[in-house]
Amino acid sequence: MSFRLERLLGPDDLAEQLRREARDGLTATPKRMRSRWLWDAGGSALYERIMELPDYYLPLAEQAILETRAGDVAASAHPRTVVELGSGSSVKTRILLDALPELERFVAIDVSESALAKAGPRLAARYPHVDVLGVVGDFERHLPGPFAETLVVCLGSTIGALDPQDRAALLAAVAGALGTDGALLLGLDLVKPVERIVAAYDDAEGLSAALIANLLLILNHELAADFRPERFRSEAAWNPELERMEMAVRSLAAQTVTLRRLTSSSSSPRARPSGPRSRRSSGVRASSESSRPPGFASTPGGRTTPATSRYASPGPSRSAGRPRSTRSRRPTRAAAAPGV
Repeated sequence: MSFRLERLLGPDDLAEQLRREARDGLTATPKRMRSRWLWDAGGSALYERIMELPDYYLPLAEQAILETRAGDVAASAHPRTVVELGSGSSVKTRILLDALPELERFVAIDVSESALAKAGPRLAARYPHVDVLGVVGDFERHLPGPFAETLVVCLGSTIGALDPQDRAALLAAVAGALGTDGALLLGLDLVKPVERIVAAYDDAEGLSAALIANLLLILNHELAADFRPERFRSEAAWNPELERMEMAVRSLAAQTVTLRRLTSSSSSPRARPSGPRSRRSSGVRASSESSRPPGFASTPGGRTTPATSRYASPGPSRSAGRPRSTRSRRPTRAAAAPGV
């Protein structure tokens, strides 16, 4: 077998989506941009460094679960096709693929063509009996299938970065892609002591702050904006009511920023990309709407949980796409940007 790359989302599509969201989000009150726009080559490089931090527990915890339970997942789902959402480097996914000797097809979906082009040939070499396909596209619009006996994989607590409406749209799209005999493997970060969560998303080295501020650099580059990052401060704080981290870019003074034909001025000091939401297992069960309760596994202390759910398909459902940041990486739910 070999690696193939399909481009279902081009630069023009991403540019138009960014223009539309910037026009709507940065003229709203409060101002708002989603976390999808934190990710470019610079954001990806920062995240690779974040994953190596000792306080950022999610990658190692998820890896430990997969190493322990990959055989159980294989026995439960017995997939012929695996589809990974926000695949990125697919490093952790190899643990699962190693447990699937009968696998016929692996489909990696990501908005980053460079990530797919880098990971795809490596996977094809490691699994010569598997047809490896990379899809440059959005989750909701470009899910392949349905194929028989499909396992959709969504790791890194990616779904925790979504608002309820977006989460429901994603799950509906997944259900449509699974057919009648598919399964979903979902990686979630569960609620835990607040100080542990805050340490993971507000590191002393300032890498998380740099990732949050990367939104400003992307807007400068893509929309010819004139944000001056030194006039903003990145922040990350726990919201106990919503049980999530909220990530923000705070303006240090009243200022005006121009984005091509968009001008936004404010004396409010706050500019927010928001943060990842931790989940409780009861909420996951309620949200999944699966045909039977999902199976849960977690590391000691409930650090993170991959859950496998069976879905009975209600029929295909496609909603608005997700551009740049839907990789299975750190779940920063970029929300608002007052003070831009």
